[in-house]
Amino acid sequence: MFKHKCEMCGLEFETNNTRAKYCIYCRDKVQVQRNRAYAEKKKSGSAVKIGSEQVCPICGKTYTVTSGSQKYCKECTAGKKRKKSAPNTEYLKGHYDYIRVNVPKGEREKIKAYAESLGMSVNKLLLTALEEYQDKHNNSKASSQSSCYTYFMIRGNFDPDSITELLGLVPEKTWRIGDKRKNGTVYDFAMWQYGTCDAYDVYVENQMLKTITPLLSKISALKEIKQRYDVEFTLEVVPTIKSSEGVPCVAPSMEVMQFCCDTATKIDIDLYVDIDE
Repeated sequence: MFKHKCEMCGLEFETNNTRAKYCIYCRDKVQVQRNRAYAEKKKSGSAVKIGSEQVCPICGKTYTVTSGSQKYCKECTAGKKRKKSAPNTEYLKGHYDYIRVNVPKGEREKIKAYAESLGMSVNKLLLTALEEYQDKHNNSKASSQSSCYTYFMIRGNFDPDSITELLGLVPEKTWRIGDKRKNGTVYDFAMWQYGTCDAYDVYVENQMLKTITPLLSKISALKEIKQRYDVEFTLEVVPTIKSSEGVPCVAPSMEVMQFCCDTATKIDIDLYVDIDE
């Protein structure tokens, strides 16, 4: 997993994508902006159509557009592709710090071989190991503190893929009727989960709002789902409170309550109390 900071809201998030720019809460907003920009560009007539004839700005030859991002003819496009050169010494000095690591005699080659087996450089392997250690240490520390997470859930008799298609949102977890649980029993209802927020805020209403924000523009689609499949919408709130710490405020804001009223969503609070010994 790779850690990123959302370029829109600043929230830190983890994903398998090495080039992700936006968190799950802002991804759909950005796509809406892109679609709007493209629609305006298309309306103004400045959008380049695939299959149209264009003039290459480098050589002046006419070429046929084969992709939406094409700017040059094939010959000039091939000429512009260059292999990335290794970073020079001045760049390294300006962007990186140097740490020397000593390992026992004979371990160097073993570490290199292990890194290569994972498709990593030795530097990447050591940095990844450090990040995992820090995460484990931070999680261990966090477990001794109050916490909370929220998410939106649809439950009933339906195909989760149809919900994904209607809402245009990628769920974090789904299952179908008949799918097996870890204990071997089967589910007698389908489930579609989205918008998990575990960035603990003592004002839990902020976490609730982050969960439902991507859904605020989907109210009409949610109403259609409710009517078509007779499902149940739930905003789950799961706080864990340490007895030695202050109690978080779990009262929903007016915006959260309005969303719940508009979509007939119930708020389910599963409260856990961890008593210090």
